[in-house]
Amino acid sequence: MPFEFTTTEIEALFEEKTFERAVDIYRQGKVRSVTLEPTTSSTLLKLKGITQGSYNERYMQHISLTRSPRGLILNSSCTCPMGYDCKHAAAVLLKAHNQLQQPQGLAKSVPAISQSPANVEARQFEQWLQTFAKQQLENLPEKPQEHEFRYRLFSKAENPHNLPLDSTSNDLDIWSQHLTATGRLSNPKKVTNAKFLDGSKYGYSEYSDASEAIGQLLSLCTFGPFNKSQIVFKEACGFFALKTLVETGQCFFKNNEPPLQWRDEPIEKPLVFNEQAQRFELPFGNHEFWVFCEPPVLINTQTNQVQPIKSSLSGASLYQLLQMPKANTALLSRLLPLLEEEQARLTQQKRQKVAPLPKIKGLEDKEIAPDLHPILRLIQHPNHVVSFELDCYYPPYTCHFFPRTTSLTQRIDGQKIILKRQVEAEDKAILRLMDFLLPLNPEQDQIDPYGEPMISPLFWDLPGESLATQMGLEAFLALQDELPNLADEGWILEGFAEQTLEVLNIEDISVESQNQSEWFELGFDMVVNGQSIPLEPIIHRLIGQYQSSEEMPDRLQVLNENQQVFEFSKTQIAPIFDTLIQLYKIHDANGDKLRLSRFDAHLIAGLSDAPIRWLGSKDSLKLAEKLKTFQGIQTVQPPQGLQAQLREYQQFGLNWLGFMHEFGFNGILADDMGLGKTLQTLSFLLHLKETQQLDKPALLVVPTSLIGNWKAEAARFVPDLKLLTLHGQDRFSDFEHIPNADLVLTTYPLIPRDAERFAEMPFSLIILDEAQKIKNPTTKLYQSLQCLKAQHRLALTGTPVENHLGELWALFNFLMPGFLGNLKHFKATYQKPIELEGNRAVQTQLNQKVAPFLLRRTKHQVVNELPDKTEIIRKVEFEKDQAQLYETIRLTMTEKVREAVAQNGLAKSQITLLDALLKLRQVCCDPGLVKLDAASKVKHSAKLELLMDLVTELLEGDHRILIFSQFTSMLRIIEDALTHAKIAVTVLTGQTKKRDEAIERFRSGEVDVFLISLKAGGVGLNLTEADSVIHYDPWWNPAAENQATDRAYRIGQDKEVFVYKLVVANSIEEKILNLQAKKQALQDQLYQKSQDKNNAEPDHKLTLSGEDLMALLQS
Repeated sequence: MPFEFTTTEIEALFEEKTFERAVDIYRQGKVRSVTLEPTTSSTLLKLKGITQGSYNERYMQHISLTRSPRGLILNSSCTCPMGYDCKHAAAVLLKAHNQLQQPQGLAKSVPAISQSPANVEARQFEQWLQTFAKQQLENLPEKPQEHEFRYRLFSKAENPHNLPLDSTSNDLDIWSQHLTATGRLSNPKKVTNAKFLDGSKYGYSEYSDASEAIGQLLSLCTFGPFNKSQIVFKEACGFFALKTLVETGQCFFKNNEPPLQWRDEPIEKPLVFNEQAQRFELPFGNHEFWVFCEPPVLINTQTNQVQPIKSSLSGASLYQLLQMPKANTALLSRLLPLLEEEQARLTQQKRQKVAPLPKIKGLEDKEIAPDLHPILRLIQHPNHVVSFELDCYYPPYTCHFFPRTTSLTQRIDGQKIILKRQVEAEDKAILRLMDFLLPLNPEQDQIDPYGEPMISPLFWDLPGESLATQMGLEAFLALQDELPNLADEGWILEGFAEQTLEVLNIEDISVESQNQSEWFELGFDMVVNGQSIPLEPIIHRLIGQYQSSEEMPDRLQVLNENQQVFEFSKTQIAPIFDTLIQLYKIHDANGDKLRLSRFDAHLIAGLSDAPIRWLGSKDSLKLAEKLKTFQGIQTVQPPQGLQAQLREYQQFGLNWLGFMHEFGFNGILADDMGLGKTLQTLSFLLHLKETQQLDKPALLVVPTSLIGNWKAEAARFVPDLKLLTLHGQDRFSDFEHIPNADLVLTTYPLIPRDAERFAEMPFSLIILDEAQKIKNPTTKLYQSLQCLKAQHRLALTGTPVENHLGELWALFNFLMPGFLGNLKHFKATYQKPIELEGNRAVQTQLNQKVAPFLLRRTKHQVVNELPDKTEIIRKVEFEKDQAQLYETIRLTMTEKVREAVAQNGLAKSQITLLDALLKLRQVCCDPGLVKLDAASKVKHSAKLELLMDLVTELLEGDHRILIFSQFTSMLRIIEDALTHAKIAVTVLTGQTKKRDEAIERFRSGEVDVFLISLKAGGVGLNLTEADSVIHYDPWWNPAAENQATDRAYRIGQDKEVFVYKLVVANSIEEKILNLQAKKQALQDQLYQKSQDKNNAEPDHKLTLSGEDLMALLQS
């Protein structure tokens, strides 16, 4: 059953005034369309409507009516300002009610196509069809056109051009006809222009869309919004309005029949000058009517054809010319330039030629073709910047090179002079200059704000922008030599007389040196024509142009303030330039002299080979030679108390440390890991003590993980040194013993905490191990270290630069503040050019500057002095919580073992004993291996921290690493830690299924760290790609460890192999090492019957004595 409703029900849904207005809208026919939306309920009606607003706007309505026991329920929305339940929604319901009474009913939306979900094409077509139907419904006229309009043009025109035009003029009359009841057109009825324009604007029902569009276009042809009575076809809008009216087929000229027809092809009607009447005329023909819109239009009143006119000027100008009074030749000479300018503008706008202007007697064109004389003009700017302009002189006329036309036009006394340009000669003039001023960039493409090429001279900047540059000076001198030839060829030269440069040769260069205790001065002079002149301004100029002498040409010219050019060879200046370029960056000249710190003495070593005369003291030059090559520095005899034999490179390191100390320098010992930085440092300290130079204790700051290693190495190599360790919570009572110590050992974390105590203590030397720890100068640690008092400072690190050069600055700023300038200066002078610009010359300069104070040897450099395999024991001490856990387990397990041995004897107590030893070894590796509640509370692992530091340093040195452990669970912990540090690893254990794949990842170089369990990979592997082996936990059996080491140290190995054994000091691991040294057959003495899934060890029989086993459990 269809949904039905009454107008009374509609009225009840709206306010009284709203409904009244809705009735007006409906009666005026402003409801443009009503569409029935599909629903699944007979009690629901959904409508969509489109309604025209008061000012021709279009609003869209969505309406739903629901039939309920209490009546109709309305839910509506509208795009009008009201938004809902508005007069437009009520009008749509009235329209819907009316259409529902008709046989055809309401228009319905297009039904959906039955389709399966997979039918993509059908679904896409349905979406398109819905859009298409919606558009059709919205654009359908409400009812057939009931009115026709006829347009009659120029009904009152009395001449072929409808002059004059004023506010009373009217070019258009409009007539209306409508269909009568019999279906015939009524008699025409005139419609005022104002009514027609208002009807089209407000969308009266008798107006079609086409009529509305015409009305809106005609509204642009009135004399304003308050004068709509007169319509005049003027300007471009008049042209389009006239064309639109003609194309309706209902447009007539006056009362002529049939209607006018439009032709797009223009008819040419050039302007005519009547010599007798002395005025311009238009070529009016019979039966022709002109309309002065833009472009003008011609109406042939005989053929009723309308077409645009191709004329010499715009319609508005033609209209004005018809009203021009008589004018003689003199007066016309003032008008013609304006007409020619408009003609040129029209040509450019229409992109085609317009009709020519008429020839006027006495104002004919005159062509001339004089010879070209190029004008080269020099323009001086501040700071030695010069530029050149090139103009054309055709006597007696001067013109610019641009725009490049074949002729130029100029009016003189009314006559048009056409200058024929010699384009080929102009091109040759440009090329003539190019030979001397390449590469030049003439400004040929300048555009003014209106998009037109600017008329300008040919303009060049000198290459390099300034005479102060080598390129610019060379270009200018070459041109200066050519000027006489250009003058002979007819060139006109302007501005060169004030800019003539004199070229002088440098005969000799000398340097004078004056030495003081902490600095020395250098003064450089050059001899020119027998006179001595300071060289410093020339060097400054060159430093502004070049980064190194490699960039220099073989011959150089430099301009001074007096317009003199000094010329010299690269051989003369290069040694001085390369020496001083860094010094001028960090030191200011004192007048004509350069004051240098002793830290920079080595930078002048290159002057010894330069072709210059050296005046004054040569002490600075001798110091420079020593700093540069270290040849001739004093050999330091190894101290008598040293318990080691120094290798040759280690002896050189001792000599270097002695030289630094003797001359008050500080530096970085940056040898590769494993080359003995610790031994060299301890040897140097013992040397100072034995030679009575250690008048105050030295302070050694190390990472917490290395404090045990330093204590062990000091006890081993320099037992005569009095070592004081400040570590742990009970350290404060030891501060009073500092004056009696030779070497004070502490850690980085304690420096900020103990800063005030340390600041009170003067030290002879501060040594930082793993000095990269202070790479950030903003930290409290760095600032605390800077405040410490010491006569000398030394940094030990295998990686002075890890991420960026700012870290190198931080180290040297600690060692020798000011050596590399402040951080801002360092970034601008070195860091930015090297890291961001890749400037190799600046990199070389930085290397040369720091070279004497940074001693680094790699394993490859000292390969002949190294054994094939080097074993290094790295000891670490527990932190407090881990130490307490170890001691608790040791005491508990010791008591258990004693009870078991007492009850069962040693032979039957092996399981209890080995379980005790296992738990202690696990605590040493990582508390996480121990399955006890107390162990789970300890989060710190001293050995794991040591391993991470070691692996990081090795990888930074491009080493490849094997890490062995008996505990597969420990390998998982190590893997997690390395992965968290973004270090790629591969792992091989007994559970590894793709064994070959894990091995190939390491061999191919995909990863540089290989984690291997001792049992799974201790034998049968060839991994000569590795050069570093780490044994994370010591094994009872040294032979098993050696077998694991031999995975890398074997036939085919072409690198030195370094073996690191990580051991916790004062623990069972240290005791195992001692037992290994005493009993080489330990591999036959242990048999472990209890193994768990996290533990895998070689199968050997236990024959240790009870005393040995109990010793392992002792504190």
